[in-house]
Amino acid sequence: MGKLRICVVGLGFGAEFVPIYLDHPDVASVDICDLNTERLAKTAGRFAVRRRFARFEDVLRADDIDAVHLLSGIPDHARQTIALLEAGKHCACALPMATNRADLEAVLAASRASGRNYMLMETAVYTRPYFLAQAMRDRGEFGRRQFCAGRCFRIWRAGRPTGPASRPCGIRPMRWPRCWP
Repeated sequence: MGKLRICVVGLGFGAEFVPIYLDHPDVASVDICDLNTERLAKTAGRFAVRRRFARFEDVLRADDIDAVHLLSGIPDHARQTIALLEAGKHCACALPMATNRADLEAVLAASRASGRNYMLMETAVYTRPYFLAQAMRDRGEFGRRQFCAGRCFRIWRAGRPTGPASRPCGIRPMRWPRCWP
């Protein structure tokens, strides 16, 4: 398969995925879709996206879209996913896949019948804080990286650590804030 032609549907937090797809070496083009025409225009301008759709139905009819990243409202996920798969498009969808068991089973059946890929995506990794931290790292704003870990095993009686088990291997336990009399 050659490079994919992608459409991002739902530009609330979905707009953050547009530059990821634009920079991906296996993506030929990125289109966007949102019912909110103001948000659609703003996102198109921000990322220089030429092709935009204000109606989901137009995305379904576009023969030159291979895959859709669906980031629309939760109540629409199952219905839109099934429509995309039946239209012959691969679909990646934000959580949740559906809001009831019947819709879950319908999405799975549509995926099997279509022969297209369906991917349920947890999208919490690539959020604004991630990109902020990545940019700060790239600018050298963090100091030397270091990892520290500590562990303390204790036997608790009456709400406080007691006995020799509070000092495993003869090592003094970590200090705890005093919260008992």
